Amino acid sequence: MEQKFLQKQIRAVAKSYTEMEMGLPLSEQEEEHLLARIQKKLADGETGEVREIVHDVIYTFFTGQEED
Repeated sequence: MEQKFLQKQIRAVAKSYTEMEMGLPLSEQEEEHLLARIQKKLADGETGEVREIVHDVIYTFFTGQEED
């Protein structure tokens, strides 16, 4: 899946977790970490829409429930 598309999805979903107009600021390393986790889930054949997978990954990241 195209990286730029996934980055836009990450930013849009992160923005939905706050009332701020700009959304939550993510460092470059955090965004890369999220992108890698999303790409892994997609490569592993996880079912569901891309936006749902992005939501799941970001939710677990922000709540500290990441499984490694």
